[in-house]
Amino acid sequence: MNVLPLESLTEVSLDTLLEESKSIINSVSENWSQDKIYPVPFCGTTIKVTTAHKSIKGNSWYSRSTSLDELPRDKREDCYKKLVKYLVGTLDASDFSSSHGTHSYYEQKYIHDLDSISIQSTPSGFNSAPNAITYLAQLVYKTPFPFKKRLFHELIYIVQDQPDEYYVISVPIMSNLFTETPALGAGSSVNARYSSVERISFDKHSGSLIWCMATCSSPGGLIPDALANMSMNSIVVKDVPSFLNWKEKS
Repeated sequence: MNVLPLESLTEVSLDTLLEESKSIINSVSENWSQDKIYPVPFCGTTIKVTTAHKSIKGNSWYSRSTSLDELPRDKREDCYKKLVKYLVGTLDASDFSSSHGTHSYYEQKYIHDLDSISIQSTPSGFNSAPNAITYLAQLVYKTPFPFKKRLFHELIYIVQDQPDEYYVISVPIMSNLFTETPALGAGSSVNARYSSVERISFDKHSGSLIWCMATCSSPGGLIPDALANMSMNSIVVKDVPSFLNWKEKS
C-alpha cells in the first residue's frame, strides 16, 4: 500500500490487501515513532488521541489512535456501535443506485472538508465475501484559498474480519477506472492520492475499544508532500472530535 494508484482492478487481491492493512495497523503500537498526544473534549471529559509516524517503503505514514478509556463502559460501547453503523457503514452492496448508507456517505456528514462524493460498484465477482463490501469512490475535498480542491479516486474495501473487528481500507486508483465521473469545472480541482487503513474493534468481556487509523497521502499540485506532512497529525486527529460530536446528534 502506498500513494501509487492502481492501474487495474485485476491486479488486486483483497486477501493480500487485508493482510497488508493488518500489518500496517499492528505495527503502529509496535515500532512507530510517537508524536503528540492531542486532548479532545467530549462528554464532560478529555479523550486522548495519540499520533505517530513511520516511513514505510519510502512513503511517510501517519496514524492516530484512541481507546476512549476515559469514558464509562456503557458510553464506550455506544461509541463502538455508532462507529460500526456510521464509520463502517453498510456491508450490503445489493443496491448502488445511491451512496446512501455507505461509509463514504456518512463521511460527508462529519468531515467538514469533504465537499462531495460519488460511488460506483466494482465489477461483478470482484468481491464475493458476505462480510465485506467494495466500491469505487470519487471524493472532492475543499482546501484553503488559494489552493484548488483536491480530487481523489479510491478503491474502498470494508470487511468484518472478526465478530467485533472491522477494517476500512482505501487505496488510490487511476481516474479512468471511475467511469461515472460527474462533470467538474475545468481546472477547478487537482488530482491527489491517499491510502488509509482504519480498524475498529471491541472486546465485550473487558470493554476495551480500539479505534486506530493510518494513512499516507500526496496532495498533488503546488503543495509539496513534505509541506503537507508537517500538518498531517493535526489533520487526522480532527476526524475524532468531528465524528464523536456528530454521532451525539445523529
